[in-house]
Amino acid sequence: MLRLLFVVAVALVAAAPAAPVAPGKPGTIVFANGDALGRGSVLVQLNADGSGAARTLTARGLDAAMPAVSPDGTRVAFASLAAKGGIRVVTLATRVVTRVTTAAGDVDPAWTPDGTHLVFAHRLKPGAHQLMTVAATGGAATKVAGALGRRPDVAPDGSRIVFQRDGAKSGVAVIPAAGGALVSLGAGTSPSWSPDGKTIVLAALVSSFGHLFLVSPDGSGRHDITRYAPASHPAWSPDGTRIVYVTTTAAGTCCGLATISTDGSTRLRVTHGLMFASRPSWAVVAS
Repeated sequence: MLRLLFVVAVALVAAAPAAPVAPGKPGTIVFANGDALGRGSVLVQLNADGSGAARTLTARGLDAAMPAVSPDGTRVAFASLAAKGGIRVVTLATRVVTRVTTAAGDVDPAWTPDGTHLVFAHRLKPGAHQLMTVAATGGAATKVAGALGRRPDVAPDGSRIVFQRDGAKSGVAVIPAAGGALVSLGAGTSPSWSPDGKTIVLAALVSSFGHLFLVSPDGSGRHDITRYAPASHPAWSPDGTRIVYVTTTAAGTCCGLATISTDGSTRLRVTHGLMFASRPSWAVVAS
């Protein structure tokens, strides 16, 4: 995924300078930062306004990717792409890592609103995944019936899951958390549910450029909010006022982070210098 994002980004125009504005409520952003030499990625935490020093959360040997911050801001679930793989959870205060699942093909964790369970994608075969749920402390996983795909995100009320479909029926869809009939949201990847549950942001290509779209969970009202391309891997701020996403760096290289308001304006760069960032997740300030 990181290599693909790099190829797409370098082929696009460099992004325009960012506006010097502050994001919404205070918080931090956790993301996966790759390595130019292919030595594996680490999870990094930094202030949402880009200030201060970044904090590395995981050892490079874990090859940590696809982070998702818990609803209370104290833990981060992630996929380990190392040989033993599986879904793992790191506690932010201590950086202690615990293993939740043991299959190397388990990826894309997302938290339930109460922080007790994770939804993740279990690899069935190349290009085919089944969404599963598991307790955040580990144990037996159960299938989400009818949900074949990746990149799940759970609605704030826990009733539905938005995800990226696999195979010929690709695109983004919403399904009841217990499984059932799908509601298609059209073409796209990397969906993220707004904190109020009323809107989903997703990424989709427009003339080879990555754009961000907002759409209602019933598929209505889809519209493009992109003013700064390329854009991918969007995620909401905890207060719902801003969106963090992956884009080119100020130098036009891949890949940095920026935030925008929900109409696509008032951009602020979060990362600076050479980065290989992916999958940002915006955390509340833990109490």
